[in-house]
Amino acid sequence: MTIVNLFAAVCALGLASYLWRKGAPQSNVGFLGASIGFFVAGAISPWLTGGIFAIPGLVIGAILFVLAIITAWRTLSRQNARGRR
Repeated sequence: MTIVNLFAAVCALGLASYLWRKGAPQSNVGFLGASIGFFVAGAISPWLTGGIFAIPGLVIGAILFVLAIITAWRTLSRQNARGRR
Protein backbone atom coordinates (compact mmCIF):
# COMPACT_ATOMS: atom_id res chain seq x y z
CA MET A 1 0.00 0.00 0.00
CA THR A 2 2.93 2.33 0.64
CA ILE A 3 4.12 1.96 -2.96
CA VAL A 4 0.62 2.71 -4.31
CA ASN A 5 0.30 5.84 -2.16
CA LEU A 6 3.75 7.10 -3.12
CA PHE A 7 3.09 6.47 -6.82
CA ALA A 8 -0.22 8.36 -6.56
CA ALA A 9 1.54 11.26 -4.81
CA VAL A 10 4.14 11.49 -7.59
CA CYS A 11 1.40 11.41 -10.25
CA ALA A 12 -0.52 14.16 -8.45
CA LEU A 13 2.65 16.24 -8.18
CA GLY A 14 3.28 15.86 -11.90
CA LEU A 15 -0.30 16.84 -12.74
CA ALA A 16 -0.09 19.85 -10.40
CA SER A 17 3.06 21.01 -12.17
CA TYR A 18 1.45 20.57 -15.58
CA LEU A 19 -1.71 22.45 -14.59
CA TRP A 20 0.33 25.25 -13.02
CA ARG A 21 2.23 25.71 -16.31
CA LYS A 22 -1.04 25.66 -18.29
CA GLY A 23 -2.42 28.50 -16.18
CA ALA A 24 -4.96 26.67 -14.05
CA PRO A 25 -6.25 28.59 -11.02
CA GLN A 26 -4.53 28.08 -7.69
CA SER A 27 -7.61 26.37 -6.29
CA ASN A 28 -7.19 23.49 -8.75
CA VAL A 29 -3.54 23.13 -7.84
CA GLY A 30 -4.56 23.36 -4.18
CA PHE A 31 -6.87 20.36 -4.56
CA LEU A 32 -3.90 18.43 -5.88
CA GLY A 33 -1.76 19.65 -2.98
CA ALA A 34 -4.33 18.31 -0.53
CA SER A 35 -4.48 15.06 -2.47
CA ILE A 36 -0.68 14.75 -2.29
CA GLY A 37 -0.87 15.29 1.46
CA PHE A 38 -3.38 12.47 1.91
CA PHE A 39 -1.39 10.14 -0.33
CA VAL A 40 1.81 10.80 1.63
CA ALA A 41 -0.02 10.41 4.94
CA GLY A 42 -1.31 7.06 3.72
CA ALA A 43 2.20 6.07 2.63
CA ILE A 44 3.84 6.80 5.99
CA SER A 45 0.89 5.47 7.98
CA PRO A 46 2.27 1.91 8.35
CA TRP A 47 5.25 3.23 10.30
CA LEU A 48 3.44 5.83 12.39
CA THR A 49 0.02 4.35 13.13
CA GLY A 50 0.30 0.71 12.17
CA GLY A 51 -1.34 1.29 8.80
CA ILE A 52 -4.70 2.52 10.02
CA PHE A 53 -4.67 5.49 7.61
CA ALA A 54 -3.29 3.75 4.50
CA ILE A 55 -6.63 2.93 2.83
CA PRO A 56 -8.50 6.11 3.90
CA GLY A 57 -5.53 8.21 2.78
CA LEU A 58 -5.65 6.58 -0.63
CA VAL A 59 -9.43 6.95 -0.96
CA ILE A 60 -9.60 10.59 0.19
CA GLY A 61 -6.57 11.47 -1.92
CA ALA A 62 -8.14 9.80 -4.96
CA ILE A 63 -11.41 11.72 -4.48
CA LEU A 64 -9.53 15.02 -4.30
CA PHE A 65 -7.41 13.99 -7.29
CA VAL A 66 -10.49 13.32 -9.44
CA LEU A 67 -12.13 16.52 -8.23
CA ALA A 68 -9.03 18.50 -9.21
CA ILE A 69 -8.97 16.94 -12.68
CA ILE A 70 -12.64 17.70 -13.30
CA THR A 71 -12.49 21.30 -12.11
CA ALA A 72 -9.21 22.01 -13.92
CA TRP A 73 -10.55 20.52 -17.15
CA ARG A 74 -13.69 22.66 -16.96
CA THR A 75 -11.75 25.81 -16.10
CA LEU A 76 -9.11 25.37 -18.79
CA SER A 77 -11.70 24.48 -21.45
CA ARG A 78 -13.62 27.68 -20.59
CA GLN A 79 -10.42 29.71 -20.83
CA ASN A 80 -9.62 28.14 -24.21
CA ALA A 81 -13.13 28.81 -25.48
CA ARG A 82 -12.82 32.49 -24.56
CA GLY A 83 -9.48 32.69 -26.33
CA ARG A 84 -10.92 31.32 -29.59
CA ARG A 85 -13.67 33.92 -29.85
